[in-house]
Amino acid sequence: MSQVPVKLSTIEATLIAAGMACLLFAISLDFAFPQVVTSFYQSVDLITALALALSALLRFRRDRAHYLPEERYFDLFISIPFSLAIPSFSLAHGIVLLLHCVKLYKLRTLFNYFKARKENLDLRRHQLISLIFFGIFLAIHMFACGWIVISPPVDLPPSSTYIRAVYFIITTMATVGYGDIAPTTDGTRIFAVSVMIIGVGSFSLLIAQMSRLLLEADKRKAASRQKLEVLESFLNHYEIPVDVQRSVYGYYTHLLNHKMNDLELELMNELPQGLQTELQIYMNLKPLAKVSLFRGCQRPCLIEASTLLEHKFYAPGEAIIEKGQRGHEMFVLGHGSARIIKESVVVGLLKDGDCFGELSLIYEGTRQATIIANTYCDIFKLTGESFRILLGKYPELQDNMNRIIAERKKAQAKYGKHAS
Repeated sequence: MSQVPVKLSTIEATLIAAGMACLLFAISLDFAFPQVVTSFYQSVDLITALALALSALLRFRRDRAHYLPEERYFDLFISIPFSLAIPSFSLAHGIVLLLHCVKLYKLRTLFNYFKARKENLDLRRHQLISLIFFGIFLAIHMFACGWIVISPPVDLPPSSTYIRAVYFIITTMATVGYGDIAPTTDGTRIFAVSVMIIGVGSFSLLIAQMSRLLLEADKRKAASRQKLEVLESFLNHYEIPVDVQRSVYGYYTHLLNHKMNDLELELMNELPQGLQTELQIYMNLKPLAKVSLFRGCQRPCLIEASTLLEHKFYAPGEAIIEKGQRGHEMFVLGHGSARIIKESVVVGLLKDGDCFGELSLIYEGTRQATIIANTYCDIFKLTGESFRILLGKYPELQDNMNRIIAERKKAQAKYGKHAS
């Protein structure tokens, strides 16, 4: 599927969305309370103008070649705070309101941005739900201001008037309608019916999206549970001994939680070899970023390290390294736990994210201890040559290495020699 071009960056779209939301909020309040919100209206107008101007500036610096002149001029125009720029006279308020309505044309750019993100499968479900929530809250505000315009209360301060209107709109949208506030004219009844219809549609859309999010989030877990149920039935049918069952369950639990499931594997295998390799590199980034050696390293460092790592798998009780071996590589424990043994005594434990074997690489010595897998372990192996290439290219990796060596030496001085 071809990618739909997205003209805006995320920060630019966020600034435009914030500006448009502030503008809609202010315009609605201005209609409801034309004589009260002048200073507030001017403040919001200034915030909106700054947000739109900053968005335009960021886009100009990022993509000047594709930023069309007509778009630049329009963005420059809507970045003017008209309520502050136009002097006060009899028609000034109406002109400012009209110019602000022209600014709302920028919403079209925002709609195109989200449409392109959705078509590119780049709009996450939680982001969509957040947009719907935000849209509902903004709609409640605008409907509340509309209610104040068509049914203005008598002898109430603006704050109480607004709270009363919001209360009426929410109860009407939710089709609760306690009856303490009721439409009394044909115009207000038509308005209330419209609010009910929009409210039912909005809440239905929100519930549908949340249901889809929960179902999709649970698909992988559901597939894992189904596989374990089949496995349980199989083991019980053939009356497999309990100790063997524990080993099988342990392996499958690890496999289902930390490996690709059948559908993901099938999708992966359908990709061209080049894309599979590229995808695997990015899949390795998540466990790699948690490793103490690579913590805080920039993305280019992680990506290159991911291309150089070799993935190994060890079962419980299997030796990962043995004392006395020549050290030609270092290891990173992606998942699982292992014990460090010296002179038949357990002197330490390794857990997710720990690295070991690096001292033998640096000092070109032999292994000082044996390391045995306690559980099923995912191990990433890095050869000495690759390790030295990374250290030479990325200073932050060298800093991490120096810190780990200092900590290791400190521990050795305190407890005796450690694994390497």
